Amino acid sequence: MNSDIVIYGISRCGNHIVIYWILENLGKSAIFYNDVSLEFDVNKPDANLPEVKKARYNGVYSSDVKPINIYSYENKPINTQHNERILSIFRDPYNWVASLLQHNEVRPKHKKWPINWIIEHYIQNFKTICRESLAWINYSTWVISPKYRKDIATELNLKTYNKGLDFVPYKGGGSSFDKRNFDGQGQKMKVNDRWKEWIKKPPYIFIFNKFPILHEISKKYFGINLKDRFNE
Repeated sequence: MNSDIVIYGISRCGNHIVIYWILENLGKSAIFYNDVSLEFDVNKPDANLPEVKKARYNGVYSSDVKPINIYSYENKPINTQHNERILSIFRDPYNWVASLLQHNEVRPKHKKWPINWIIEHYIQNFKTICRESLAWINYSTWVISPKYRKDIATELNLKTYNKGLDFVPYKGGGSSFDKRNFDGQGQKMKVNDRWKEWIKKPPYIFIFNKFPILHEISKKYFGINLKDRFNE
């Protein structure tokens, strides 16, 4: 396995802020390939341009120091056959669904996703990481726990673990609830309380009735059980 990283994420799961954090704490040059297609050839990345936006971080490419490549697959089924390290990012279902619905409701100029499609995608990818025992980042814990971030940094051989936490990415228009109003103080956003805004709303209730497995995923893998709150 080489040192490059393939990252799979579902929209509104915190993908961009976690990737930015990795880049900021990597301590070496890196090239980030954003939202690559399933046909993207990681062995010939430049041949895929301008299909994918390429950004350089933490230094400029030089012939004597090969940068680490980070490839982001967003809303794509997980391919387990990569030679690179595979890493997925997931957010607990309660806050993720709230952010997804909020984004689709209040950000009409930004991309919207068919709700059933993207939820089914989340479920299938989560089943894949469990079945294949793939590494994944729990965004809901990552955002509040310095120890958890430090453990991830150690696993990924990052030089530091406390940089870039207050940045709010431009991608996707920032937060579904706060846009980029908290850029520079991102840790003040209440990203784990988004469910409170939606738990009594019919679209939110409908989703969890249609996909009860979301309750199971949240309880078993995120340690959050709000199922009874739907009946209050």
